[in-house]
Amino acid sequence: MEFLAWFDCVWEHIAGRINIADALSRHPSLHTAILAAPVLCPRSTESPLSVDLAKRLKTAYASDPWFATPENVETLRRQNGLWLQTEGSVTRIVVPNDDALRRDILARFHEDPLAGHPGSTRLVELVRRSFWWPRLVTDAENFVRTCSSCQRNKALSGKGRGLLQPLPVPDAPWESVSMDFVVALPKTEG
Repeated sequence: MEFLAWFDCVWEHIAGRINIADALSRHPSLHTAILAAPVLCPRSTESPLSVDLAKRLKTAYASDPWFATPENVETLRRQNGLWLQTEGSVTRIVVPNDDALRRDILARFHEDPLAGHPGSTRLVELVRRSFWWPRLVTDAENFVRTCSSCQRNKALSGKGRGLLQPLPVPDAPWESVSMDFVVALPKTEG
């Protein structure tokens, strides 16, 4: 249904006695096989534009002064209340200057179970299939950098930590005092 929200269409019901079906769709042996088949609906097959997101985009367009200037939108086209950018055969939805909306779009692609928390380069590739806004690459890098799940689970890279260096043994009591500070603990829920 979310995919059909992209289109401006009218639904008409055709009664069964008037609707002439083809032989394959009404074949009795297929009926039980169709009912027994499992239905798989991975989120990756869903449209990236939900009805809620489309409403939020349309509301944000009205509050963004950039879209009110004719010179800015002369290379864009408007369809169903959304501003679209076309490059060759690829059409993308232009996202207005709304940080919360942009973070929500990045989160939809980054936190999808089938995406597997992609890094910033892959996240940009996924988002660019459907959306565009200035500084998308920077926003994606910042989003991945601040993702607590990614930071907890990413592998350590770079130079090793080195060997421990022992402290000299003090000659008298209280000559040397040492403390360990526990910092940068991960946030917990609750």
